Amino acid sequence: MKKVLLIAAAAMLLLSMTSCNKHKDGVFNPKQKISAIYYSYRSQSSWYNSDTYTWEDYDPDITPRHKSEEWIWDGKQLQQIRHYDTDGTIDATETFTYDGKKLIRAEYKETDGWGYYTNYEYDGKELASAKFYFNDGLIRCNYEFTHTDKKITDITLTEYDYDKNVKDRAKHQISSLRSILPMGQIGEKVMANCGARLKTKAASTHITRISLTWTENNITRITYKWSDGYTGTEEFTYDNKKNPYYGFLASFTDEMQMVAPLYSSENNVLTDDPSDPPYVYEYDKNDYPTSCVYTYSYSSDTYRDKWTSTYEYEYLK
Repeated sequence: MKKVLLIAAAAMLLLSMTSCNKHKDGVFNPKQKISAIYYSYRSQSSWYNSDTYTWEDYDPDITPRHKSEEWIWDGKQLQQIRHYDTDGTIDATETFTYDGKKLIRAEYKETDGWGYYTNYEYDGKELASAKFYFNDGLIRCNYEFTHTDKKITDITLTEYDYDKNVKDRAKHQISSLRSILPMGQIGEKVMANCGARLKTKAASTHITRISLTWTENNITRITYKWSDGYTGTEEFTYDNKKNPYYGFLASFTDEMQMVAPLYSSENNVLTDDPSDPPYVYEYDKNDYPTSCVYTYSYSSDTYRDKWTSTYEYEYLK
């Protein structure tokens, strides 16, 4: 059946999830640096008219191609990501703060002043924890990390729900994430589990145990268990090309386990579900992707739908 938009996530943040030989926790310095991302979307739905025995088309849902992100670098360090609306206006900015080479703070702020931030703490060279706050100082999530052979293999995520207003703000973060994640399908997946879980009563705490399985430098399986007893597993396949996000995590809050492979793995994700279509890439001469297209179709006796998300990447010269 048609993919459901799942789970909630929040801050678009930067850090290294891996401590392999090529990357250090908190350090993001790719050889080929993204300068801009362009995004477009089209969905066409139809319904079967049983009176005329014909298929009738709804008006298509179209997001025109536009620059959705601009990445600002200072030498080797990413300083800011600017997010644009379809009319070319800046919708939000992410700003990154470092201690030497290590990221210690990532802040997301919309043009109306609303936002959130994450502070990163280290135990020597390894990432120990990440704490996510609303911009009023109210903590939303806390991550604690366990390393095995210099790679993060276990994460304990504690989420805090305080009141209805907080939940509404968290849901607002969901919609902002959908247009920002460079891999739309997983990003949309990442949106919903938490969205459903935010319906719980106020002042509650959720604990999620997350386990990562690595095959060389790619996360090929993620297993998680929520405090409400729900468990799940995601498995991933990859191409053999270079991932420009390797060491960069663009969403580090609720259900980050679902997007971790996009930013923590050395290669580009091809599938996140064996039954679904793969992501289709085009590459430059250096084996970095210049575009990523995901197309999904659904049909039944009375309804059918096809939607396509396209991401195009530009790099610094």
